[in-house]
Amino acid sequence: MLGWYLFRSKPRAELQLQQQLECRGYQVFVPVFTPACKPGQVVAKPTPLFPGYLFVRFDPYQESVGNILSLSAASQIIKTCGEVMPVELSLVRALRKRCARTEPEVSELNQPQFSTGMRVQIKEGPFARVEAIFHETVGRKRCKLLLELLGQVQMVEANLNDLAIGDRFA
Repeated sequence: MLGWYLFRSKPRAELQLQQQLECRGYQVFVPVFTPACKPGQVVAKPTPLFPGYLFVRFDPYQESVGNILSLSAASQIIKTCGEVMPVELSLVRALRKRCARTEPEVSELNQPQFSTGMRVQIKEGPFARVEAIFHETVGRKRCKLLLELLGQVQMVEANLNDLAIGDRFA
């Protein structure tokens, strides 16, 4: 029966398993939340709500569970009373809704950490391919940057998703 099934990944391998599954065409959901910033941290890093667990949408009667468990980051499928059973759809929907409400629209768990004074490069928008100095975050999605324009340093705002650290942008 097509549904959402709960899988356990190897320790701290939720994202690796998510990537492996998505590359094979599976729908995957890893619930994440953003804890409060630690001292000295500019942007809090999203963290799995259930470390080591993720939801995978598939039909075990059409496709073998072994195909998923054979992946290097997979550990096991969670069973109910010894049987492979789908998770209630209402639970998955509620988790998705809750995570969507609390999560910023930055790139899930892969968002780089920026700190004051760090050299960054803008990837998108009117200042694409321009280097800047990271100044501070503004809310959860935007930041202030220092740019040299017309011989003067100017402060501009940008979306965090539009930045890359230093020379990592190609």
